[in-house]
Amino acid sequence: MQTLLFTLVFNMVGLNFYADGVKNNDETPVFDYTSVEMRRDCLIDSLMVRATDCIGTRYSYGGTSKSGFDCSGFVNYVYSAFDISLPRSSSEIAKLGTKVELNDLAPGDLVFFNGRRAGGSQVGHVGMVVEKTATGFKMIHASVSKGVRIDNYHDAYYKSRFLFGKRLELVK
Repeated sequence: MQTLLFTLVFNMVGLNFYADGVKNNDETPVFDYTSVEMRRDCLIDSLMVRATDCIGTRYSYGGTSKSGFDCSGFVNYVYSAFDISLPRSSSEIAKLGTKVELNDLAPGDLVFFNGRRAGGSQVGHVGMVVEKTATGFKMIHASVSKGVRIDNYHDAYYKSRFLFGKRLELVK
């Protein structure tokens, strides 16, 4: 099922990028589906499908399945479907990847927040960017009060607790 889903998303992404294809001498678009960028885009689309399929799942401290997630359990669940192993805690996940400035965040990037106290510097929450907006981003995450959902960075609660974003090297 996951292979089929990846294939469908891969084909849909290929159609979406058709207009941006590299042209050969006879003006026919030619695509390199083996390029790192194309494989990363396809994987991110597949991660988004898996993540959004969990919307509405309740929050459960220590949860790692669709019966209930905590924030890092949710991120692990999404990535594990594609054989990507991540540490179990948000603070350990935050040690991976390359820092990304707020203005450069893109879908698939991970975003980190301090715990329930605004102004701290210790990682206590992780989410995944689903959309870049003009002034920030929207993220999918496991919220303590409302379970897996999409929230806007500009919500006062998240904006005051935002620490940094990271981009993982997903494909080589």
